[in-house]
Amino acid sequence: MNIIIFSIVAVGVIFHSATASAAVVSFSPSEQFVKQQKPYTTTVLINTEGEQVNAVEGIIKVDPRVHNGAAIQLTDSGSLITYWISRPQWDAGQNVIRFSGAIPGGYTGATGILFSIILPANDTPDIDRAITFSDFKAYKNDGTGSSARVVTESFKLGNTVGQADEKIADQLYIDDTKKDDIAPEIFSPH
Repeated sequence: MNIIIFSIVAVGVIFHSATASAAVVSFSPSEQFVKQQKPYTTTVLINTEGEQVNAVEGIIKVDPRVHNGAAIQLTDSGSLITYWISRPQWDAGQNVIRFSGAIPGGYTGATGILFSIILPANDTPDIDRAITFSDFKAYKNDGTGSSARVVTESFKLGNTVGQADEKIADQLYIDDTKKDDIAPEIFSPH
């Protein structure tokens, strides 16, 4: 009997430690009120859960009802990605966004901005999985580029007003009336 209890506890500890270290890739806000009269934004975030990551790549699938044939805009403003191998790019024919980039030196954190998706105004019905990851990979900053465990979350169009994460709200494109009064950083090569 003791062996059975020990085995159950051991499997639980192993399973918990394996899932606890997975990076989480999500949207902020993760849900948006469906009747949007102006373009609105959701931001793709990574929480590395303590893992140091130095590269990411992925494909995001957008339900066609979300944009109804209108263009989707993308911005990497505030992104932790400092070297884009392939900047986020909208493929209207396949309804996907493709991207890949690197972070020299790596990144460890809870609210790392990858990029933002600016969606057109719409009044579509509820869509539970309006924007989803069809593929996402993160690579560890371990000298070999081994794959990091990743869990992805989806974006939903629902019946509630989504709230942006307060930690990054000032970095999001909310509407074109917001004044850009942040001076650029001074740069001079050594």
